[in-house]
Amino acid sequence: MRAKIWILILPVLLLASAAAGAPSPAELRALAAAESSFQMGFWERAENQFAVFAEKYPKSELRAQAVLREAQTRLKLNQAAGAVELLSARLHDAGPLADEYQFWLGEANFQNASYLAAADAYAGLTREFTNSVHFTEAGYDEALARSKLGDWLGVDNLLRQPGGAFQQAAAASPTNEFVLRGLLLLGEAQLAQKDFTAAGETLAPLAGLQLSPELAWRRQFLTCRLQLADDEPAEALAGVTNLVALAAAAGGDRAVAGHHPGTAEEV
Repeated sequence: MRAKIWILILPVLLLASAAAGAPSPAELRALAAAESSFQMGFWERAENQFAVFAEKYPKSELRAQAVLREAQTRLKLNQAAGAVELLSARLHDAGPLADEYQFWLGEANFQNASYLAAADAYAGLTREFTNSVHFTEAGYDEALARSKLGDWLGVDNLLRQPGGAFQQAAAASPTNEFVLRGLLLLGEAQLAQKDFTAAGETLAPLAGLQLSPELAWRRQFLTCRLQLADDEPAEALAGVTNLVALAAAAGGDRAVAGHHPGTAEEV
């Protein structure tokens, strides 16, 4: 999905820059060639082309775009630490792409299993860039990163904080994918803290929504856990049958386990 967005944005940026008379035709061709390599999946070649562009045109208005794309290419190559290093070093030069740099710094740290650094990066985005297209996702991702640290109280506080990024997003778009994921994560946090009443209240509204197979599986799985905790084994057993069907609809274990769409596969 993110790659498709970039395909739409990049030509607009290039045309706007060209109209302003800033980049040379050689710069435009070089960046377009690198993008073409990326779209065709030639990751190593694309990474090299973006790096060469950034080195060859240090004062170009397109340099920040090339550096960002180079970092995203490193994620494709499973070089998360390299992406973190690159984005951190160039963050001060990001200009109007600062929120993109901040978001992808969170993504790179998450892929690198540096969950505290990832949470801090996502928090920086929701704090500094409230109009970013990544605002809702970053609000969820911060909580997700903290869940990887086992900080369930922190997850609970983040997702329920009045006026916080997640609650703002939930109020504005209650059926947004990342809002739904956040509610499921909140239910998981409440179960982990043995706050079964709160978990039931969190999961209840999701029962009436048309969820994707993956999210439906996760809701059912949490519901079964809640039923076991409430000493309702018969209901939980009946729910297991639904889990099997939902797992098949979701495409197996790989799909139902997908807590963090993006990073390595949907850049």
